[in-house]
Amino acid sequence: MKVAGGRRAEWMARALMKGAPALALLTGMCGAPLAAQSAAQPAEETAQSPEALIVASQAAERGGDLAAALDRLSAAILLMRPDGMTAPALVAALARQSTLLSYAGRFDEALAASRRAHEIALEHAPDNPDVVHRATLAYAEELVDVLRLGQAEAVLRHALQGKARDEQVAETLYELARIVFKQEQREEAAALIGKAEALAVTLPQPAHAELAGNIALEQARQAFENSALDLALRHLGAADQRFAAAGPSARVSREIVRQARLSVLINAGRWAEAREQLDAGLEAARKLPVESRVRQNSELVTALLRSFDPADAAAAKAAVDPVFAAMRRQMHAADRTPAERADYISRNRVNLSRYAAIALRAGDTQSAFAAAQYMAWSDVSASAASVARRLALRDPATAERLAEAERLAEEAEALRTARNLASEHESPEAEALAARLARAEAGFRAIYAALARDGAQSAHLGEPEVRTLAEAQASLAPNRALLLIIPTDNRLVSLVVRRDGTAWGEADLSIPAMKRAAAQVRLSLTPGPSRPAFDRKAALVLGNAILPPATLTALAGIEEIELLSAGPILSVPPAVLLHGTMDDAQLGRLPLGKLPYLVRRFAFSFRPAMIAPAYQAPRKGGFAGIGAPLLSGNAGKDAALRGLSAPALDIAALPPLAGAETELRELARTLGRERQLLLTGAQATEARLKTADLGGYRTMVFATHGIMAGAFAGLAEPALVLTPQPGSGEDALLTASEIASLRIDAEWVILSACNSGAEREAGSATYSGLARAFLQAGAANLLVSLWPVRDDAASRLSIATIMAHDRGLGRAAALRKAMLGMMADRRFPDGADPSLWGAFSLVER
Repeated sequence: MKVAGGRRAEWMARALMKGAPALALLTGMCGAPLAAQSAAQPAEETAQSPEALIVASQAAERGGDLAAALDRLSAAILLMRPDGMTAPALVAALARQSTLLSYAGRFDEALAASRRAHEIALEHAPDNPDVVHRATLAYAEELVDVLRLGQAEAVLRHALQGKARDEQVAETLYELARIVFKQEQREEAAALIGKAEALAVTLPQPAHAELAGNIALEQARQAFENSALDLALRHLGAADQRFAAAGPSARVSREIVRQARLSVLINAGRWAEAREQLDAGLEAARKLPVESRVRQNSELVTALLRSFDPADAAAAKAAVDPVFAAMRRQMHAADRTPAERADYISRNRVNLSRYAAIALRAGDTQSAFAAAQYMAWSDVSASAASVARRLALRDPATAERLAEAERLAEEAEALRTARNLASEHESPEAEALAARLARAEAGFRAIYAALARDGAQSAHLGEPEVRTLAEAQASLAPNRALLLIIPTDNRLVSLVVRRDGTAWGEADLSIPAMKRAAAQVRLSLTPGPSRPAFDRKAALVLGNAILPPATLTALAGIEEIELLSAGPILSVPPAVLLHGTMDDAQLGRLPLGKLPYLVRRFAFSFRPAMIAPAYQAPRKGGFAGIGAPLLSGNAGKDAALRGLSAPALDIAALPPLAGAETELRELARTLGRERQLLLTGAQATEARLKTADLGGYRTMVFATHGIMAGAFAGLAEPALVLTPQPGSGEDALLTASEIASLRIDAEWVILSACNSGAEREAGSATYSGLARAFLQAGAANLLVSLWPVRDDAASRLSIATIMAHDRGLGRAAALRKAMLGMMADRRFPDGADPSLWGAFSLVER
């Protein structure tokens, strides 16, 4: 059940639906609105007035011209000055601007507008509780949109401490419940939404029917995510009744309920009931801009249901082709940063998956393949694509300018994370970080604009690259296939692309069920004091879902699979998933080493994007090994792990890695005959690494602790641990942004460190953080781990993989051979445990 937009978007959508001036229709949120200009007034007197510009803005919005609507509203805001009398109108205008910017996918700008509205409300209208309350909720909503959940939560909890009417408390509790639920604090979220409902039912009706409806809608969403489908439908029924009582102003809210009910009914397999509601209310959504997520959700969930009927699939796809075209325009907008493009796609991943599934059912594999590539695009994809474009340039000076733009973009991403962290903790550094962020963004935008003017770089920075089926097929070896995993409302769709054809299959697995199974498997593989036994049942569910019968048949003769997908399904390496028809009893009787893992059938790698091989680096030799830092941490529970199983106070808390030195020296003896760089122990410092020539090595290995963002106080990005060097001015943490500024051209980089491929935050692409940084630095391929790995296991896997590859096996086949070897070796302690051999994944550019 995909519910879009939240409370703020619903207010704004209803305002647009009514067709009156925008400021006057923000549900009374800001007291006395600006009056619309009288038609009798001379045009020359009102042409530049805020009121006239607002009317013109709304007219442009109704006509579907989002850019013009934004331009005119922004011009109106420039003419408005905050004071005690005009603050309500200015706050309303800024709130509207924030919503339009969100429609356009310009989320950082939307946040800035809502933040300014909030500040104006607090400064100039502190005695107007309605203005302050609405501005606070709108600001929190925008913070959620940019994934600053902690800060949004803090804003709302602070608002609850002040004096407020019952309806304001209920609305704040409702918003807080939504945010807490997003942070997986489900019990507290249920308690908060229960308190909100208890207050809402005591308020006069129908005046507060919309609030009661929104609360019921959130209860339905929580029930759906907990797989309580019947309960979700009951809450949706209550929400619809409450919105109906609110009258015409709640038409868009009722449409949101309809699309949510369709999704739940699809998941419940109640097709007849779902079809009865196919068209009711769709006309309300179609009055919204095509960029609106409410409209996109409505159009796509309706078309998805229609596509299950083979006779209706082609018409269903034709109905949503304009929606997909609008999404493509947003993904290719010229003024986007790489992070903004990746964020936009992350927000629209469900709808892109829906479109891909609809296209497959309509027989349009080409469109489905394109949509699936967009769905899988992430900041990792952007890094890989930008490096490929840079390598394709023949002019070294132009390539260097592009490299500087990419370095600034990477710096901006790190600064954005640091600013968000500082803002959440109300740190005085937040303002300075914001200024540095603005400079970094301005820097890479200026370079890129200059490159575009010179004609040296036609593609936009971080822009998705989408290939045709023919191009993809031509890039595949006969024994390799692409597997695109496409999660939709109730089905997991798998599209196989091989050199000689395509095929697809699907399994009954909803998105919530997929998330739950992936989380269960991941929990059972991640070291910790309460780690449960390997979750065989969940691993079997996922394995059978990504390789249903039709897909498995299409993979006959295939030895290596390149995965193209994103999201929770990739939080578990496919190698550790199971496949077969055995029941729970049969599955439980098998020893770990005898389970039907997918790695027994195929070698796997992850492909961030379908990037055209415009440049092929010459084959190099030599080995560079960095790691085995000198650390004095105590050999406690984490002594055998590369990394931390819990946050630490400082680097001194990290234990030394006994196997890392041996690992690197053994690899150097075998691979470093032609050229060798070995930085271990006292030599493994930041200063030594940053001044070393890292070019020209075929293989590069980092054997150390990998640390995720937040593991240390003030660490806003992931990092690799090096040897501390007191007095050097360095912190012994090689951060992602520092890695991105290195110059590496290795054929592959092995990050024999825990969490080196783990996601940065909830909702982001799985292979991110350090992996993205190394791709940006120029690494062609990566071997990364997704959870803390025992020191001896990490050492053995990396050595065995590199040695097998050096003897002629492909990278994916070499990793598979290393995994199977550890699993079968009874002399290696717990070698059959998938948490040891299954942690590593191969990322191929």
